Amino acid sequence: MPKIKVAAIQTYSELDRTKFNLDGVLRNVREAAKNGASLVVFPECMNAGYVWRDRAHAVSCSDAIPGEFTENIGRLCKELSVYVAIGLSEKDGDKVYNSAVLVGPKGLIGKYQKNFLFDFDPFYFTVGDTGYPVFDTPVGRIGMFICADARIPEGARILALNGAEILLHITNSTTHEQHEIHEPARGSENELWMVCADKAGREEGLTYPGYSQIIHPDGSIVVRGSQHNHEIIYADVDTEDVAAVRQRADSLMRGRRPKTYELLTQKYEALPYAKVAATPIVSASLAVLASPAQVCNHDGNSAETLQRALKHGDEAGKENSGLVVFPELFMTAPRPSAAQARQSAGETASVLNAFGPIAKRWNAWYVLDLVEAEAGKLYHTVFVVGPDGAVADRYRKVHLTDQERDWATPGEAYRVLQLPFGNVGLMIGHEVCFFEVARVLTCMGADIVALPSNFRAPREADLFARERALENKIFVVAANRADASHPGGSTVIFPNAATPNKAGTDQGDYVFSYLNLAWARDKQIRPGTDLVRNRRPQFYDPLIQPITA
Repeated sequence: MPKIKVAAIQTYSELDRTKFNLDGVLRNVREAAKNGASLVVFPECMNAGYVWRDRAHAVSCSDAIPGEFTENIGRLCKELSVYVAIGLSEKDGDKVYNSAVLVGPKGLIGKYQKNFLFDFDPFYFTVGDTGYPVFDTPVGRIGMFICADARIPEGARILALNGAEILLHITNSTTHEQHEIHEPARGSENELWMVCADKAGREEGLTYPGYSQIIHPDGSIVVRGSQHNHEIIYADVDTEDVAAVRQRADSLMRGRRPKTYELLTQKYEALPYAKVAATPIVSASLAVLASPAQVCNHDGNSAETLQRALKHGDEAGKENSGLVVFPELFMTAPRPSAAQARQSAGETASVLNAFGPIAKRWNAWYVLDLVEAEAGKLYHTVFVVGPDGAVADRYRKVHLTDQERDWATPGEAYRVLQLPFGNVGLMIGHEVCFFEVARVLTCMGADIVALPSNFRAPREADLFARERALENKIFVVAANRADASHPGGSTVIFPNAATPNKAGTDQGDYVFSYLNLAWARDKQIRPGTDLVRNRRPQFYDPLIQPITA
């Protein structure tokens, strides 16, 4: 398929001025086409504003699909041989849907209705019932989603699994989280083109922050608009780049383990989290001081590494840390060979035994990422040593890197520990790139995810780890190696993606953060807008389908 030029229109629509808004849309399409664009993407609700007085007002401001807006756009698409995607409030009897339509030279191609309604959306809109359609066009296979749909990860993934090469985010963002975190994460983790068109301006108390952007399948931002201006941004899009990125050895789409994601297809009532959320709590008892440790074997001397780790563990316990997390494979090399892994497995029992007395002394829990040997196989395993000095549980890494497959056998199940201060899920290293892992742990009831890390690139620490906290409203305790490709920076990420304390890059550095886990029990980000309850699992079967070439 040839390269195409894509345009994202950063503009505005005015309340009750349908003809004015339509004229502006047509004018922008002409300008974009004149500059060579084959696909032109607009923001959300472009027909008659977004903040209406009531549902009756919303109905009066909305259009049928197909209707006047799509017919006028269709005639222009035929004249200019272009494709247009645009957000419209859709009238269907007495219902209004927040919809996006794709129109081409032959007219209306199809529509998508918003699945995740945000804040006051339910005052006006009905939840969509289109699922997540993908449209095969001469300019590429196109999927669309709308604004707050980006806040939960399943929708974009379903579109990618349904074959989308170009994902259009049609939005009226009102927070900077969208362009700073959600959009880059959705594009990067799904390895496809992202075209994000946002409004700029102010409407009835809402400020639209602009920053429309186009993101490459490798996660890099090709172009980003300004904060305040009405403008058009352009990028040349080659859909063959999608296949190229997905053929890499470390492709995230190819590295998924669908059969382990079954829980994500279950209704809310069937989730362990539903029972956790309904359990009364005493806020002060649902709290812990957590410390990510930054101790690792950087020089090949495992004996000295263990002594440093024990010293840190003792110091953290003395400071009242109830949860101490060490980095990924901290007793061996950052990326051990099969021989090094087997040698390290021989030391694992003595490491676990050595931490037992410290755990007893300080009544603390220690998360230790080590190599495990069993029945002739090696596993990349997180062990949790508890206050009784024994191993309370373990988690074998489910998603292995290309290099780890040389020596490790993958695990098949996720683990959440019910500890006195709250529920702790376990995740390892680059699994932070797969939203499904943290999402399953959240659905299992995790308040905290302990993340022993060896970050390979900035996006793992600065984007994905923060997004996992934000999209699930959980705490993430990330202990990174000081000798990682993206070194140090061990931290606790709060449910709003903030990182109040962050270690440097030195060996032995560490930080403390006090976590009140009651924050993580409530998944609402606005009254009635729930990151778990408002999922649409009836559409999620593609998540568990086998990977195809």
